[in-house]
Amino acid sequence: MDDKYIILSFKNNFLVFSSTNKIISPTKVINSNNIFHNMYIYTYKYFNKNNTDILNLINKVLIKNNIHSVYLEDYRLTEIVLKFIKILSIHSIYLKNFKSLTTNECNLIISNKYLRYVNAYYIPSNYLKKIIGTKKKVNLNYMNYISDSFMVSQDTIDNDALYFKKVLHFNREYNYKEKDFIEFLKLNINLKTIHLHNYNVDILNSIIKCLEKDKRKNVVILLYQESTLPSNDFKKLKNISKNYIKSLNGDIKIIYSKNFILNNLFKQFTYNHINFAFLIAFYVLLVGVIFTQLYTYSTKINLDKLNYEMYMSYANLTDEDGNPSIEEYDEEPSSEETKKVKSKYEFEKSFDLLLSKNKDTVGWITVNNTMINYPAVQGKDNNYYLKHDFYKKSSSLGWIFMDFRNNPKDLDTNTILYGHKMKSGMMFGTLSNALNKNWYLNKENQIISFDTPYKKMKWQIISVYRTDYTSDYLEVNFEDEDDFNSWINKMIKRSVYNFGVNVKYGDKILTLSTCYGPSNTNQRMAVHAVLIEEE
Repeated sequence: MDDKYIILSFKNNFLVFSSTNKIISPTKVINSNNIFHNMYIYTYKYFNKNNTDILNLINKVLIKNNIHSVYLEDYRLTEIVLKFIKILSIHSIYLKNFKSLTTNECNLIISNKYLRYVNAYYIPSNYLKKIIGTKKKVNLNYMNYISDSFMVSQDTIDNDALYFKKVLHFNREYNYKEKDFIEFLKLNINLKTIHLHNYNVDILNSIIKCLEKDKRKNVVILLYQESTLPSNDFKKLKNISKNYIKSLNGDIKIIYSKNFILNNLFKQFTYNHINFAFLIAFYVLLVGVIFTQLYTYSTKINLDKLNYEMYMSYANLTDEDGNPSIEEYDEEPSSEETKKVKSKYEFEKSFDLLLSKNKDTVGWITVNNTMINYPAVQGKDNNYYLKHDFYKKSSSLGWIFMDFRNNPKDLDTNTILYGHKMKSGMMFGTLSNALNKNWYLNKENQIISFDTPYKKMKWQIISVYRTDYTSDYLEVNFEDEDDFNSWINKMIKRSVYNFGVNVKYGDKILTLSTCYGPSNTNQRMAVHAVLIEEE
């Protein structure tokens, strides 16, 4: 939030939440828990730190004035407010600024046992069904103002697809309309990249103006050009880009067409220039390859270090000071005893050791005939271990991690593990083996080992598939038996092979998720398995 203050006020039997960057009031009123002109004023830092005290104060006011409704004047407060009111007797919530609810916000509404009515802009159909299933009434204000030409240009007629869309294309065939883009931003929650194929300064300014109004940060805009920009346009673009970076931390890049590069740029080079350009290109490529290999090698070194520590711990080859331990034998060990010596990667999984290295350790995942044989961790969100390894060192390879929503001890109905698909095969780089017929027809490969500090478990694969971006396979818990059966049947129908395994309500499911295909396709690959054995 850019605003500094959060304001709680009471108007027309509503508890109203708003925010502002400037307050015209006595300083002593702020963070004092004293009412001022029918409102309480807090800094965000104070509000978050003293949430319980504020909650008790507001609850008394609500009871005294028989208030059961909340009104939001700033949609950016939605998640904060939903968390705040979860134990208050609030029956209705209204959003003033029309904006789609995020998936986190939908889950908070679903779990709120007091809410009976929700007035919002848009909710995706799968979450809308769940909210209604909890006996809550919902009123949506989405008016479907987006033009058919916009929908066609994005190759969709589904509003849910627009809601989750990360990449937007403005093609030459589509006549850009600012109104379409404004409505799209209200509907969408995930936009990361805009491909602008019919670039001109006016369209670019319009797009940035809409992004600023929506406070949509970190969006990359790619401008496709068939020819060089005029010097005046280039200067304008440079200023626009500078301001865009400053205001929204965005980025603007020019992408010249292959024909333009071949027919124009190379013509301007002499033979020596071309040699020099190739030399620079080779140097940049070499440096890029070296850095990539160093990152991979660094992570592999850390993995080998972890394996070695595990092995040493298991074999008891060191004493408490880390020195080699020496045992005396009266006689040579028998050949049978010799056979019991474990290889480097056949040690028992010592969770005590793993937890001493990283307290985020929640388990160990092994998938036969792949390179997947790692301890799994769990962060406070699903972002940290995308860019950090087991030792919490920065790494583009990340690590195998459990969804932060999952209970690592008892496990949920669906426990989810994520990992990057690395070309080197590390992390979930070899999970795609499961799509090969020779792999999934091997009965041994169909059994996954996922152990936790509390128990050892075997899981039978029930579904393997790849799909376009969707979050429907990432559900953690389910309302009832019908909800679970509907979900599991959908997952099994997607599978490239019918494993013929019966799954019933109450079974535990393990889901492995990774990316698939080129980065711009947003495809995913998933493996689902059911718990069949634990000890």
